[in-house]
Amino acid sequence: MRTMDTGEPRAGAKGRGRSQGIAALSALLSSLIVGFGLVYFYFIYPVARAGPAQPVPFSHRLHVDVKEIDCRFCHSTVERAPNAGLPAAEKCLFCHNHIITEHEVIQNLRGYVERGEPIPWVKVTYLPDHVYFSHQQHVRSGIDCARCHGDVEQMDRVYEENRLLMGFCVECHRGQTESELPLLDCVTCHQ
Repeated sequence: MRTMDTGEPRAGAKGRGRSQGIAALSALLSSLIVGFGLVYFYFIYPVARAGPAQPVPFSHRLHVDVKEIDCRFCHSTVERAPNAGLPAAEKCLFCHNHIITEHEVIQNLRGYVERGEPIPWVKVTYLPDHVYFSHQQHVRSGIDCARCHGDVEQMDRVYEENRLLMGFCVECHRGQTESELPLLDCVTCHQ
């Protein structure tokens, strides 16, 4: 027995069209999510992991890892003072009076020296004002800088790898061996 074609869609075709529409919408949404994910992880996330912009762009990866300049050349007080020390513009010009001297960044650097101004470095790692911390004591005890600061020598723009809050420091002190003199007394940090 034959059915007559009246030009009206059959009930099954209507359901199939709706399913195809939902499938197309799902494919579009999935593509958008994957596309946003790729953009985020390749373009946004690396910048988000970068620390604050500095007045003089500086790549630790280039200077320490590629050029093999010892950290202590720039952070010269790390073994003899509570602070690691930040380099003055003159320290940078020790090399850059001879290397890429006409580069815009080096010209900017030279401007600080000519004006007699310190480089206004932007702070990356924060400790509360009531906390005493000595780089000297930690470095002399053989504690690697990366333990607190992360793998800085691989960073183009330094960011805070670890939040240096009390729990972070106490966990590290609890994990010390006897030779590292574990100090868990409150006055060690709260002087």
